Amino acid sequence: MAPAFNLKGLCSLDFIVEENGQYSILEINPRPTATFELYEIQEGLFAQHLAAFDGKVAKPELDTESGEGQSRALWVLYAGKSITIPHLEWPDWATDRPMPGKLIASGEPICTIRAAANSARESKTLLKKREIMLKELLGLEKIAA
Repeated sequence: MAPAFNLKGLCSLDFIVEENGQYSILEINPRPTATFELYEIQEGLFAQHLAAFDGKVAKPELDTESGEGQSRALWVLYAGKSITIPHLEWPDWATDRPMPGKLIASGEPICTIRAAANSARESKTLLKKREIMLKELLGLEKIAA
């Protein structure tokens, strides 16, 4: 499909799987996916994306020394009730953070939580712990005594 549409670099493909197992393509986005950072290590993948526009293709290098873990995960934290964002020191693993004083309605996204660990299970466990910590910081859950 990339040659047919003259696409270069990293693109994302949105699709659905029908109940009968058939795939239906919804769209092709000529840009990296929203979850790009799960795959990006030391900016190498994005550099390759840019190089593709100059016709250069390089073999990706794996970063096995970063200590960040081999499994990465992200989770969007949604407001279970309407809240006004307080002034707080956000942890580094929370991104897409709203400004203090912003009103977030019930069901709207608050921020993105990220985690990295040595396995998918450990990443999910860390995400859950961070979600609980952030909800406590935001006053969405009572702090355990």
